[in-house]
Amino acid sequence: MYTFKISNRKNDQRVQKCLYKCSNNYKITKVIREIYLRNDISCGIEKCKICDQEKKKKFLDGDKNIFILDIHSIIKYIDFLYDCDFDNILIPITIFEHIKIFNKLLYKKLNELCYETEGDASNCKKRYSVFANKYCKFTYVDDSVEFNLREIQEIIKIVIWYKHHNNNINIIVISENDTLKEYCMKNDTPCYSLFDYVKNMKRDNMKYRNNDSRSSDSNITTVSTIQNNNNGKKKGGCNLFSKDILKLYFEIDISNEKNEKEILEECSNILKYEKNSYNQKQLYEEHLNKQVMIQKLRNKEIVKGVFQIICIHKIATVKISEDEEIFIKNDKNMNRAIHGDIVAVQIIDDIGFEFDEEVDYFEELPDPDENEEETEELVKNVEKESVPVEKNNVNTGLTLYDETMSKQDINETYENSKIKKKLYGKVVAIITRGRKEYGGVIKTYDSNSSNNNSNNISTGDKKLLFFKAFNNKIPYIIIKSTMEEELRNKRVIVIMDKWEIHSKYPLGRCISVLGLCDDIETETKLIYNEYNINTNDFSDKAYMCLPPSNWVIPEVEYKNRKDYRDILTFSIDPPGCEDIDDALSLEIISENTAESNNQSVNVINSGNNNNDLNRHDKIRVGVHIADVTYFVKQNSPLDYEAAQRCTTVYLINQRIE
Repeated sequence: MYTFKISNRKNDQRVQKCLYKCSNNYKITKVIREIYLRNDISCGIEKCKICDQEKKKKFLDGDKNIFILDIHSIIKYIDFLYDCDFDNILIPITIFEHIKIFNKLLYKKLNELCYETEGDASNCKKRYSVFANKYCKFTYVDDSVEFNLREIQEIIKIVIWYKHHNNNINIIVISENDTLKEYCMKNDTPCYSLFDYVKNMKRDNMKYRNNDSRSSDSNITTVSTIQNNNNGKKKGGCNLFSKDILKLYFEIDISNEKNEKEILEECSNILKYEKNSYNQKQLYEEHLNKQVMIQKLRNKEIVKGVFQIICIHKIATVKISEDEEIFIKNDKNMNRAIHGDIVAVQIIDDIGFEFDEEVDYFEELPDPDENEEETEELVKNVEKESVPVEKNNVNTGLTLYDETMSKQDINETYENSKIKKKLYGKVVAIITRGRKEYGGVIKTYDSNSSNNNSNNISTGDKKLLFFKAFNNKIPYIIIKSTMEEELRNKRVIVIMDKWEIHSKYPLGRCISVLGLCDDIETETKLIYNEYNINTNDFSDKAYMCLPPSNWVIPEVEYKNRKDYRDILTFSIDPPGCEDIDDALSLEIISENTAESNNQSVNVINSGNNNNDLNRHDKIRVGVHIADVTYFVKQNSPLDYEAAQRCTTVYLINQRIE
């Protein structure tokens, strides 16, 4: 006899989900699916008295902190989650499915953590649970909501539902999204980045419960700690991670924290400077004045070129010719040059650096198999063409191979002959700045590193803010402003005013605000500014250069140009296109016509029956581009506009002429 359990689902509701699928034939099909939103979805917490947990195999521990990670945190720290024992994590199914589409390798690791698979046995014991939030009546978020806001709403709804479902559980949201942190703060839910949480747990400062015995239980421990704990309980949060483990999984976060500390130190130095108590050592050398620089360039004591950053604060290059470039190492030798500047460089003969592989960031690593084949080929050629070396041979600069030389000696000689000595130098002057305006976002930092509530440093009425450019090769720019609240989380345009020899970062000022971060229109404006795209309308003088709307081709042009109107010619522009400026034409050249040097050909037109084509016949394809230059007279206002704009820019949602 079979027994069935009927759950109470009277209040279930149905919603329609609309999808668009593209077939292999590029046909778009609209698919509408009906989803049932249920009120009996399991919470996944062990020993829950409300939910039915019969089918579930992996449960969360309700006596410990339950973590909810957003998409960015899972993608960024998947190796940490996979290798270290950080568990009791709730994964919304919407995030789980998004990662499945995003990256198969990440999904494989996450799937191994969430479900019992044939993978690592230690991962199968971790407490991970997937919550079907998109099928739950209380946590469902409609697809019409934008993706970024949808993820935030999903996490907040899950937190609210879990707290209502069980008042005794404690939920922590792991995210670096400032908007999500604000929403969590409104709902009395702690929200931290994973790096901050691990760092604070290491200091034993994170206590969320009133019961001391519960707060001492930690969700984090290293693999070695698990092996030492026979009872499987993880207690004590002081010695959770060694420095090596933190460096391994949080190297980028540690580096960013270090940069923030440097910025704070720089900011305090600026404050001291403004109070006339600035007494810091000189960080950079003074640039040469204009007259000395010009004289040294004429005497070829220094060279000029374009400054290109390879790795920020570490190495850059200055290309002085097609085949030669100079390497600039460390900030001191870069001497306040910015990516794209035209600089004057003094070549340094010996700076104590070895010619190692570290500087070759942009060179491909050689294939060892190819290298062996190349060496063997060289040895064979040497065996065939080698000449006995006489004692009185004069060194002519050529490499001579002795018959007695071994394969290894020939290989070393050949490799040494290919090595080109690298030039090192330092920037001694800035000839011209590459650009003056930079687009990016305002970042604020607190002068007291232990207090993050006030993210600014006051200088009287003004506050020091920090600008991070859209281009990662541009250093931070320090700006002064009284509009901290107006500039926070905004995309802005900043210009650089000066860069003192005592300051690690340049000073600048904000000249315009583009809009809110993550807004499509704002980000589009930022792209325009970054790539110097002119979005202004054409001038009236440029419009005056255009022909009238009733313009017809002059009769003279028919005589000067070849006529293709009798040949099958068609446009390749899509239907509804306003600018039909290119076309194709087809002609059949028969075998007899091709053999005899006649110019006559069989013309394909729309009325001909082309079933009698011979397999020996040839088809001539013509590519025709509109002669736009006919309408653009030299040195005219339209010619000037064309030189400034160069080309049409196509974005996803618009086009800029």
